[in-house]
Amino acid sequence: AANDLERVLIDRQAPDPDLLRPFAGSRAPQEVNTNQMVALLSSGLYSEADSIAQFVKDNDDNKLLLAVNAVLNGRYEGHFDTVAKTGLRNEVVMLLAMKRNEEALRKSRSLPDGDAVSHYLRAVCLNRTDNIVEADKELKQAIAMNPWMIETAKTDGDLNDLISLDKEQ
Repeated sequence: AANDLERVLIDRQAPDPDLLRPFAGSRAPQEVNTNQMVALLSSGLYSEADSIAQFVKDNDDNKLLLAVNAVLNGRYEGHFDTVAKTGLRNEVVMLLAMKRNEEALRKSRSLPDGDAVSHYLRAVCLNRTDNIVEADKELKQAIAMNPWMIETAKTDGDLNDLISLDKEQ
């Protein structure tokens, strides 16, 4: 019953990382462990999810879950293709995570212009490649499209210097 409830919560994008905690582990069914991993990852509890990953079978059904878990725990090698093929945005994020900034910038230019996240990611790429003027323009565009982006940028080590520059001017 708890696993069924967790599945519903996951579908509603409101997972509870504590619901399956007592049931997950070596003796739990695969569904319990995979749902617990999803709940933990969704809640930002990456190291806890990593400890459950050892009980999840590495097969086609779980390949993406295990790859996302590995990436969120800082292990990029061997997982790039799996995550990157889920979409261009994720590919750009993976390239940035792997410090492949020039390649990320090239890919970011193909992101849709009507999306604030595209402009935000482009700003990160441009700032990392020392194109500060263009990075600032992209960040301003992202914030114009979604004002909440400024809060993210304030705490983002890749962009908070641009926010500081704006305050000085």
